Amino acid sequence: MKKNSIISLLIIILVFLSFARNNVWKSDLVLWSDVFAKAPNNPRGLYNLALNLHYEQRYDEAIFYLKRIIELGKHNWFVLSELGAVFADMGLFTDAIKWQKEALELNPDSSDVWDFIGITYVKMGENYKAIEAFEKSLKLKKDSPSTNYYLGSMYRDIDTIRAIKYYEEALHLNPDYYEAMIDLGNLYDDLNESEKALYLYQTAIKKYPNYPEAYYNLGVFYERRGRLEEAVINYKKALSIKPDYKQPYERLLQMGK
Repeated sequence: MKKNSIISLLIIILVFLSFARNNVWKSDLVLWSDVFAKAPNNPRGLYNLALNLHYEQRYDEAIFYLKRIIELGKHNWFVLSELGAVFADMGLFTDAIKWQKEALELNPDSSDVWDFIGITYVKMGENYKAIEAFEKSLKLKKDSPSTNYYLGSMYRDIDTIRAIKYYEEALHLNPDYYEAMIDLGNLYDDLNESEKALYLYQTAIKKYPNYPEAYYNLGVFYERRGRLEEAVINYKKALSIKPDYKQPYERLLQMGK
């Protein structure tokens, strides 16, 4: 019985630039398109127009405007990193790594760029290169909850002691880190550390009562221990929050519920 990991590591996690409200992006796209029309060589206008086009998944146009900034000789590491982000979202990971490494040449102390490189390597299946990138990021910014979390996720299946160390550090730095609570709870459950797993699931539910993953994983916890009524309650709760949530639906079907 395999639990779903909140991080398909990748997410993620980091589509490098995302904003919460689509209408803000749409109005911004109109705004920066107007800026470009009036000042076509303004690097700030070009950059923000590219960001909005990236968000709208108009990747070729985003690349065009980012490369225009480079042609003007007015780029900085943000521009190169964003170019890498666009290529990553297109699935062109080799190009993504290339531009991120060029960003590092301008700003070698950017932990964010190393994180992005690590995430891109994960997408490429280059897990050991990903670990190396995340570890370089952590050396630059030791108090990063997200980088500790990424390393916990990477070590989960190869070194559980290290994985626990990184997950716990992520939670020490950010006690409200939902994904770290769930993934560390799953790891403790797999290790049959029942009390620790239960505490993390219940804490996640207390802090984030409208997030379905904690209920699903708590359901798996109870099902593993033969506490089927409690498992069903939590699976149904997960589905009440997210009706298209496949895993609890399938668990209930298998249980005849």
